[in-house]
Amino acid sequence: MKIRLLILFSIIILASSCTKEQDITTIIEEPFTPITNIEIESLVVTIKEDIPFTVTIDDQVFTSLGGGVLLMKNVLLSKMGSQVVVRSTGYFDEVRYVIPNLGANHHLEVELSKIKVESSFCNEFESFDAASGGVFSGFRVNIEIEPNAIVDAAGNIYDGTVRVFACNIFAGAYFSNNRKFPHHVTVQDGKFITQNIGGGLNIVMLDNLDNRLFLKEGVETKLSFELQNSEQVGLPDELDLTYYDFTENKWINIGAVVKQGDQWEGKLSHLGLVTWGPSFESKIARIRVSTEDGVVIPNKQIYLFTDLATPHCVAFTDNEGYCTIPIPLETSFTIRTFQSLGAFIFADKEFPIVTYGGEEIIELEDFLIDPAFFQVYLGQVLDCNEQVVKNSALVMGNESNNFAGNEVSSYFFSRGNGTFHFAQLKTEKNPIKMQAFDFDTDNISDVYNTWNYQEETVEFGSLSICQ
Repeated sequence: MKIRLLILFSIIILASSCTKEQDITTIIEEPFTPITNIEIESLVVTIKEDIPFTVTIDDQVFTSLGGGVLLMKNVLLSKMGSQVVVRSTGYFDEVRYVIPNLGANHHLEVELSKIKVESSFCNEFESFDAASGGVFSGFRVNIEIEPNAIVDAAGNIYDGTVRVFACNIFAGAYFSNNRKFPHHVTVQDGKFITQNIGGGLNIVMLDNLDNRLFLKEGVETKLSFELQNSEQVGLPDELDLTYYDFTENKWINIGAVVKQGDQWEGKLSHLGLVTWGPSFESKIARIRVSTEDGVVIPNKQIYLFTDLATPHCVAFTDNEGYCTIPIPLETSFTIRTFQSLGAFIFADKEFPIVTYGGEEIIELEDFLIDPAFFQVYLGQVLDCNEQVVKNSALVMGNESNNFAGNEVSSYFFSRGNGTFHFAQLKTEKNPIKMQAFDFDTDNISDVYNTWNYQEETVEFGSLSICQ
């Protein structure tokens, strides 16, 4: 059944001076400095909050002016993947990992947590006096700080009150807050290593004027933590300890934590984004996700599990339904996806230990999902001459006109002939809003509204992008 679309309002186009707002806020024409030249069509980073934010990849920094969206075109990334750092003033920094699929459009969702605002995953620890040292405890983690171990941004010894804020990264966090789960990849002795994150903390220390504080170089703190039985499934007695170096933009291994009775203990030489868990030698693999009747499922979050409690990695499918992920070489694994934030596993596929024959990318068997969970969307985007816009994107969501703060907003990219044909999870939320974007002219369409009645196929016809 064709769904009637109603024009809600017009969107003001962002002028070249970037002084006006638009839903797709910033278009970056310059590519990233490549490590290895793998070009993708675009990288879209969305956050739930309607705030300005920056994205850092390697030595390049790109800025969104607001609206919760940053779109970058003709992006060059490392062939082995690039770390993506997302920042906004007053929020905890977040890190994700993107492995490029040649020529594809990639989407990355990140949820930022505000410093000094308590939630289920973030809290303020007890303050301590830097000159005397102290202990801060929370989320079943204890960190002991020795006297005179805190410095300011210039490296000067700080002797005042230290306020400590932290977000928890724990074994079950991906179920209820999967946009906060960091991706973790390092290269050790020339090998591609992925860490199965068993837990961690994202720590920020502030003085009374909200200036950032840091652990003095060369100082080690004592770390100890407890894990619930469900979080210990399959864990060895020694876990790798790593932190993210925001200066070098990479994860660094700083030792290990060892199980001692009912808890794990180790030494921390940095306080910031810290994780612990077992590591695996890995290789890059690609898998295509579609319905059983062959319709691609773009922008779908999938999880790779070994036999541990936490996922080995989390990633989104691209515009053709492909997902490029690191897979462990010495253990079997399962690829799984959820109907919503961990509420219902509606598809999984088991893989044996992969035989690696030296190929650059390991092609995995397709991941097929029951089409009963999805609606198929069909349509196209037209310009002022009623010609099909071949290089276009479609934004879908609800609740807010600019799609920020929206858990179901998604980005879909046209196929080579400018048409859209993709599967999207059914939702009971109405109305569904749509907006089209022309990559070549940077024009955007009006926002259209469609009411969802659970039809198997939604034909949205032609969206006009004429300005």
